[in-house]
Amino acid sequence: MRRSSVAAFFFGGNFLALALLAIVPRTGASGFLYDCAAIIAIFFVPGTALVLAFSKRERIPLFELLAFGFGTNVITLSAATTVIKLAGTSINRGLLLALMALCVWLALLMLLRRRRLPAIHWDLRIPLPLLCAAFVSFPTLYVFLGGYTSLGPRQHWLIEQVQEICDHIPDPVNPSITRNYIGPGMARTGDYLSLPRGSCRLSITNASVQPLAVHLNYLVAADTPGVLTMTVNGKTDSHPLPQPFFDKGKQVLFQNQAVVSRPLAIPPGECAVDILFRDRAGRNAPCTLLDATGLPPGQFNRAFNSNYRLVNFVLMYDIMETEDFVGNLLRKPYLYHSYGTPEMPGYAIQNPPLSYIFASFGYALMGRNMAAVNKVAFAILMAEFFAALYLMHIGLGKVSTAASTTLLAGTLSLATLVTMGISLHFMTHFMFLNFLLACFFMLKRRALPCIVLSLICCCSAWAGYYFCALALLCYAIAWREIRWPLRRLAVITLCMGAFVAVLLTVGRSRGVFSAWLDILLWENFRRFGHAHLYQAGSKLKFLAYCIPGTALLPLGLFLRRDKSAYFFLLFSGLYLATLLLAPSNEWKIHYLPTVCIPLMIAGGRGIAIMGTSGGKRGWLTAAILWLILAGAIGSLLYMFILGQRGTLI
Repeated sequence: MRRSSVAAFFFGGNFLALALLAIVPRTGASGFLYDCAAIIAIFFVPGTALVLAFSKRERIPLFELLAFGFGTNVITLSAATTVIKLAGTSINRGLLLALMALCVWLALLMLLRRRRLPAIHWDLRIPLPLLCAAFVSFPTLYVFLGGYTSLGPRQHWLIEQVQEICDHIPDPVNPSITRNYIGPGMARTGDYLSLPRGSCRLSITNASVQPLAVHLNYLVAADTPGVLTMTVNGKTDSHPLPQPFFDKGKQVLFQNQAVVSRPLAIPPGECAVDILFRDRAGRNAPCTLLDATGLPPGQFNRAFNSNYRLVNFVLMYDIMETEDFVGNLLRKPYLYHSYGTPEMPGYAIQNPPLSYIFASFGYALMGRNMAAVNKVAFAILMAEFFAALYLMHIGLGKVSTAASTTLLAGTLSLATLVTMGISLHFMTHFMFLNFLLACFFMLKRRALPCIVLSLICCCSAWAGYYFCALALLCYAIAWREIRWPLRRLAVITLCMGAFVAVLLTVGRSRGVFSAWLDILLWENFRRFGHAHLYQAGSKLKFLAYCIPGTALLPLGLFLRRDKSAYFFLLFSGLYLATLLLAPSNEWKIHYLPTVCIPLMIAGGRGIAIMGTSGGKRGWLTAAILWLILAGAIGSLLYMFILGQRGTLI
């Protein structure tokens, strides 16, 4: 097939993806096909079509087309949807598909006018087994971690709340005591009680001749806020939903959830406990109870993990704000404050919202739930792997099987770790993917794509500017050149300065800038305490997880070095030093890929160069290769074991 024909086929892929999204049902057996088409559209439609239509180059390497097409896609869809939202129209699935189709048709008209289609050539020969392994591994891992990736905020419980019940889990129920639940429309599934009318009666029978103690434990969840009451012998205890939680003296309300723990002395005979849940208007409302009374630890964990997951209150903020903010961005562009939910009455937007705008496209196409956001996040993790794979072999041509296989294992370990730890901190991975792509064009000395992707990185998180500036500094050191990176940094700084000026002007005109800046500084600096290396859950723990995260690939640096490997090693070292010197609120698990992936690229280049140099492999080289391979496999198995046991937090 001619390379121009490949480009035409690639251009037609834009129409094919849109056609599948319009025809294929989102549910049932065809759901996987629909999700694949949605991911392709979100990443590359209409960006790749626009690049092919407006490019003046005769030949475009495939990876450059995908990388710059992705960046073009982010800018085009974000800008167009923002204009639509400013006009007062919300974004939905039909409108987003129509916008994509319109841009593809405009690109097609431009292409027909020019009557020339650039040739596409395959610039990285990835072995078919590795390609298949990558495309199979990430969906498989998503299914393996389905409890973490598919559950929304309402299925998460605070560790600080559940701990109260965990303290009483060892308390067994005396065999002489039997319990029976009776209620209108009540349904029981295992240890879960579904109360559609919000009421039931617990009948407790004591078959002995003396009073016996029993400790009732329940996890209560409802769709609406209200109050759960338990009445025994005319004495009533009330438990509000959501249950207040105190964060440094400030009362915080999270989900419509509560932990109810009540000791009772049961006399011989029968005793009744009336359970009733009412909303704030005083009406009976449906709720769900997990009856943890007398459950052994293993049985409680199985019952809990079948529907719920644990999270601490800091990470609960991230999970709730992610889904809420992504949904809000479909209706209106936000820069300073989002209104939140009845359970979470608003929060400051701490970073530029470009990453969440990108996530909102998946939210619109694949369903308005956390699973849709996490599907996009897993696709970003896969894209990070391919970007790292290309950077590992850039300028080498041939793909090293040992280096690429180990990189895949390390990336899957990182994906497992960050998913269980923080339910995929979306903003960090989106920012870092654009940073890797900017580094690719930086190493190719392609100024425009480098600047565009760097600005996307900066507009995804404030830390993105630090990443780009540090990378340009490392480039200047590695290649001993000042002028080229300094000019790129000047352009990026000028654009970000203009963005900050707009924030300042609009914020002051609305009277929100001072309050927003104060919250921003508190969230990012003032609330962080210092954690020393020897403290539990501190930076030493962060370093411990870096070892399986890098899959021991940095050992490959002992084999061979080059300027690109030195660049990524220098960046990782300076960035890691920044993390260790900065104040810390425990350890930030979502920063692991930002350290581990550059280290894997640097070490992997050492292995790849050794494999393509044709030199003799001594016993030390062979030992290092076997150690890296065993470490990668062991790290991945270790993460899988942690995934089966439960949360890492």
